[in-house]
Amino acid sequence: MKHLKTYESFNSGRILYHGSPNRFDTFTLDFWKETSEFADHGYGIYLSDKKDAVKSYATRRDKTSGFIYTVEIDSDLNLVEWQGKVTQDVIEKAAKLAIEMGIITHEKLDMINAVDKNIKDENDTVLGFSEFYNKYGKELSIHRTFEDIDPNAKYPNIYEEFYNELSKDIFGRNDKKASEFLSKIGIDGMSYTEERTYYSIYVIYDVSKLKIKNVEPVE
Repeated sequence: MKHLKTYESFNSGRILYHGSPNRFDTFTLDFWKETSEFADHGYGIYLSDKKDAVKSYATRRDKTSGFIYTVEIDSDLNLVEWQGKVTQDVIEKAAKLAIEMGIITHEKLDMINAVDKNIKDENDTVLGFSEFYNKYGKELSIHRTFEDIDPNAKYPNIYEEFYNELSKDIFGRNDKKASEFLSKIGIDGMSYTEERTYYSIYVIYDVSKLKIKNVEPVE
């Protein structure tokens, strides 16, 4: 898929680090709700290419030290950037899957598309969202999430917006379902830059692509 980058195009190595107050042998997302207080970039396993970036996550609530995991990842791990532009092929694959899952139907898309395309200003920008929201609210939200990418489209423009649209409007505020949906269209995770430290952080949706190579207590 042309919109995706393999992990190796982000980073020359295949080693990342994960911090946790808990000791385990394999990754699982079964306890994500209990450990997601800092997970503001969606459902997944959070890792970094710098040990210092994960140390704070390895501290228990009682301030005792936890563990840092050295993790090997698949070299073909397909990632997108949290602030990266969503491309047309992603929308097409997402829309196809949404139709297969019964989230949207061709009939509703055609209906909303007809309404949208007839409400434009002098710059050909689609208007009327507020006027028609009460009547077509859910369909409008769904349609705009899967509509064709256009230079003047209001949303989704970047993956942060796309993810949040999926989680909030499509799956009823469910990050897990949003991540699983993206995984089904070939997106294994996202990367972003931590604002305060500028560390690179990776959020991985498919734990089968992660292999623990070493575990060490935080010093």
